[in-house]
Amino acid sequence: MKAREDRLNESGNTDDDRVKAALSKWAAAHDGEDFKYLHCWRLLWGEPKWLNKVTGQGEGASKGKSPAGPSSSAQGTDSTLPADSGRPIGRDSAKKRRSSEQATAASNSACLEVLQDMHVSRKSVLEERTSRYERTFDVESKKIALKERLVQVQEEALLQQRHMFQFQIQEAQEAREDREERVMTMDLSMLNPEQRGYWKGRQAEILRRRKWTADTQ
Repeated sequence: MKAREDRLNESGNTDDDRVKAALSKWAAAHDGEDFKYLHCWRLLWGEPKWLNKVTGQGEGASKGKSPAGPSSSAQGTDSTLPADSGRPIGRDSAKKRRSSEQATAASNSACLEVLQDMHVSRKSVLEERTSRYERTFDVESKKIALKERLVQVQEEALLQQRHMFQFQIQEAQEAREDREERVMTMDLSMLNPEQRGYWKGRQAEILRRRKWTADTQ
């Protein structure tokens, strides 16, 4: 019915006006019963799957199935049912009512099927997106762990170099102290005056350095 109202496109009518007109004709064609799936129709209107379903029902109308809902015509006519006069329902009226009930059931089934398809599709997209995020997070976590390991290796290498440097300094200091000790304990009595003067100068230099070191500590 909504599609038919769109085709009529009366001057000055908005889209909401056409929806209201279609709902009014639906109620008139179904003994005053309101269209119960308006919220579904608003959700599905314009969805390709829903339009395909509606088109399929429309093609099946020639085989005895009538489309239903505001998006299609009501049982092939827009005319309202006559008011209940209290007389028994005629064959045509009963047939039309059965056709209306069948169309309503078909519309409801199609509506639920399309909603289910949309739910499954959105669930698949969500699962794929979650899986992609998890893979990305796993890759980034491995990168971070590798960087942390590299930093740890570099720190260990620096620590080893520091220990090696300190060991070399200690070895050099011990070697110098050993040389100075030999100089300080030399027997100068057996040397000539020039040699004796040289080694005395070395001893004096050692004493000055040690005195300066002691004063600075």
